[in-house]
Amino acid sequence: VIGHWAMRGHGRWMVTTKDSDTAIGLIGLHHPLDWPEPEIGWYLWSGNGRGYATEAAFAARDYAYQTLAWTTLVSMIAPANNSSVKVATRMGATRDADHTFENGTTAMVYRHPGPEDLA
Repeated sequence: VIGHWAMRGHGRWMVTTKDSDTAIGLIGLHHPLDWPEPEIGWYLWSGNGRGYATEAAFAARDYAYQTLAWTTLVSMIAPANNSSVKVATRMGATRDADHTFENGTTAMVYRHPGPEDLA
């Protein structure tokens, strides 16, 4: 996670609740060198089902569009990860063509509305 910040100038943030400093997940921007485009990604290991992923992902998207001046974002979601599909669709993302990585793993791609669509 820290290396991504050093290499790309952006990355994921640790997420905590307002009443605790205990980390409940990682959410933010992700763009490995071999990926076709940047994504908003979320991992929660605690606090699922409370809207934390959606709230933090909206903040990450705002940061990408308003601060970094990006014009496109996707979320790469493992097949059968229904919780992540719900987050992506709550954010207005729509299903795009699947992406197959070099190792043969396939991800569902959800394309987020661009900044012009959100204006």
